[in-house]
Amino acid sequence: MQPWKVIQELEADNSRLKKEAIIKRESDADNIRFFNGVGAALDGFRTFGVQKVPVAKKDGPGITQSDFDDILKSLESRSLTGNAMKDTIQVLCDSSKVEQWNDWYRRILIKDLAVFYYNPHIANPNWGKIYNETAMIGNHRFMKDR
Repeated sequence: MQPWKVIQELEADNSRLKKEAIIKRESDADNIRFFNGVGAALDGFRTFGVQKVPVAKKDGPGITQSDFDDILKSLESRSLTGNAMKDTIQVLCDSSKVEQWNDWYRRILIKDLAVFYYNPHIANPNWGKIYNETAMIGNHRFMKDR
């Protein structure tokens, strides 16, 4: 499932058990893309130097995960800064589909996956018992790459 669809599904339900079931389903489906994005957004040691990220208002053709990952690495290493950074992010925004950008890529850049912050079950110590391959990222637990 596309990561932005997973985020929309997590936001649509306030039930802790439902959210855990969604996360387990994605783990069982080996949705590494989702867990890597969540890790990038919630890892306090990974910063991108981005202050303002535009909101997409119209659909573009869509971007690939590898395109976004390349830009993310450039932002993280600070090889892309200033006006070049702003222009590149605007191009990504304009090229993305609205839900793809607003519900996934934009949230990674601004490090705001509120669906996790307001639901402390993600950092529940019992999570490790439920999922045998977890990794700590800040105060949050996530699946390791396989």
